[in-house]
Amino acid sequence: MPLNGVLVKGGVHLEEMGMLKAIAFDKTGTLTKEVPAVTDFKLLSDENSSGLFAVIAALENKSQHPLASAIVRRAEADSVPYRDTVIEDFTSVTGKGLKGTIDGIVYYIRSPKYLRENVEDGIPGAVAEGISRLQSEGKTVMAAGVESRVLALIAVADEVRESSREVVSRLHELVIEKTIMGGSPSGSRYSPTWARP
Repeated sequence: MPLNGVLVKGGVHLEEMGMLKAIAFDKTGTLTKEVPAVTDFKLLSDENSSGLFAVIAALENKSQHPLASAIVRRAEADSVPYRDTVIEDFTSVTGKGLKGTIDGIVYYIRSPKYLRENVEDGIPGAVAEGISRLQSEGKTVMAAGVESRVLALIAVADEVRESSREVVSRLHELVIEKTIMGGSPSGSRYSPTWARP
């Protein structure tokens, strides 16, 4: 009968495991729950935080993008009133972002790449640094704002399984090198903050 669902055929494999120096994990579905969640909402302006998040949730509620559901779930969990928001001229471009007019103001939510392509004077340093930092943690970043400026950054990532931190911590204690593989925006290998010693 396998212990904890693990069946090892032959003692040689156990001996070889004792010499293990490195291990690679596929992040999605192995270390995470495969359920995207909002991890960060960084306000970059003097806008009302819940008011701006209501605008973002209202726009994302009209989107078909898989990560839109994470933003809508967060709004629901935080009781953010977004459902009655009237949106005019809503447009969505796959891989780039979306925009819509609310109370006469055009709001957008864009991918960092599309943001760079559409900001004439370049992305301000604080915004670029925020995007870079969040992406280095393996998160998907979106920029929300109006035509003249970025108002907030939203980061989304798969929810980490409760057991993952403990597993990674134990491997660190055993001095086993860990690599997490995934399709993150920053490359195929990265080490999210929760996986670092």
